[in-house]
Amino acid sequence: MKDFSVIIPCWIVNDELLQLTKNAIDSLGDCNLIIVDNASPLGGGYLRDKADLYIRNKTNEGYARAVNKGLKLTKTKMVAIVNNDTRI
Repeated sequence: MKDFSVIIPCWIVNDELLQLTKNAIDSLGDCNLIIVDNASPLGGGYLRDKADLYIRNKTNEGYARAVNKGLKLTKTKMVAIVNNDTRI
């Protein structure tokens, strides 16, 4: 198991947001990537392929609920919560 988890809640509604999310994911190091998808109409296949754990909500439940879903399922002691427009 990897030492830490990164939770990225996202809602991708256009190509610009998808590219921002790709950039954020590409900038991460070796981590347990948890993506919580708030019913995005775009990018589901990409997100599923990149995530160690992919959670897809049926509707957009908002940022806080998405983060809490990821936190409940993480198995690591260290967790970072990252917006999908962050670069590390």
